[in-house]
Amino acid sequence: MGERRREVRKRTVVRFPGVRHRYVVECRKIGFSTEKAAAAALSQVERRVARGLGDAFGRSPPASAYSCGTCGGWHLTSRVETGTGRTPVWLVRAGVPEGEVARARRRGARLVAGREREIAEFVDAYLRQHSRGPRWSEVRARFAWRSDAQTMSALVWLGLNGWILFTPAERSLRPGPRWTAPR
Repeated sequence: MGERRREVRKRTVVRFPGVRHRYVVECRKIGFSTEKAAAAALSQVERRVARGLGDAFGRSPPASAYSCGTCGGWHLTSRVETGTGRTPVWLVRAGVPEGEVARARRRGARLVAGREREIAEFVDAYLRQHSRGPRWSEVRARFAWRSDAQTMSALVWLGLNGWILFTPAERSLRPGPRWTAPR
C-alpha cells in the first residue's frame, strides 16, 4: 500500500490588538460586541492590507461589517454590501454622505461603464509607482469625468462593488478585494 500523506495547511490566527473580540461558537466567526468595535477592527484590516500584510485574510480581506441575527453581535465580511440596504461601515468612516451613496448606486455604473478593471489597475499602478494612492482629481483627469460629483459617484460605486477602497485621508485610494493584479 502506498503511503498516504496528509497535507496540513498552516492556519493563520487573526488578532485585533486593542479591540475586544471573541470567537462565537454558534456562528463559527470572530464576533464584536458593538458596531464601533467592528469598525475599529476593519480599520486595522485596511491598514494591514495597505501595508501589504493582508495575507492572513486570504484572497478577500474583510471590507465591511454586519449585524448578526444569530448571536446579536457584529462580524466582518469580504462582501462589500451586506444586503441590509445600509451604507457599509468603511464608507461611513470615509465621510461619504448617505445621499451620495444612493446617487452612486444610481449613476456610478453608467459612469464606469465596464472600465472597473482599468480604473482599479490605474490606482494599483499609481500606488506601486508613487508609494501612495492617487488624488481623486488625478483619477478624474485620467478618466475624463466632468465634475467632482461624477468622480465621487464613480469612485463610491467602485468602492461599493469592491474594486477600490479609500478612507478620509488624502491619497488613500487603494485597489479593493475584487482587483487582482495581472501576472
